[in-house]
Amino acid sequence: MPDPQVQFIAFLSNVDHTITLLLLGNGFRIRELPEEGGIALISRLEGVGAEMAYERAEAQFGCLNRKEKKFFIAQKAYKLSPDQVEVVKRNEMPNMTEMLIDSIKLLMKLSLLLGSSKKVTSGRRFHTE
Repeated sequence: MPDPQVQFIAFLSNVDHTITLLLLGNGFRIRELPEEGGIALISRLEGVGAEMAYERAEAQFGCLNRKEKKFFIAQKAYKLSPDQVEVVKRNEMPNMTEMLIDSIKLLMKLSLLLGSSKKVTSGRRFHTE
């Protein structure tokens, strides 16, 4: 049986396929999802129907790249310790301080990279560490 884990998923806004060329390190990876897959994921996570998920993706979150008809996400899996598994079994929230700190670092890194004058060009991978 695989180790229990929690998935961190961040939908990225105002990006295109070139974002997938960034190698974020620290276990994070950037993936693209087709429009239907992203809508299904938002629908499941938000507990709403596909139409409402689409509206949220477009108007509220701004994370659907309409030109490419794709979503881009940053993702990382965190293994749960035996203590954290027991907390989850009691329907309580485990301490995910590591995930919070990692996600803040990721957001800061992406903000700096995407806000800089450097352009990511196709065919080249850029390390961010």
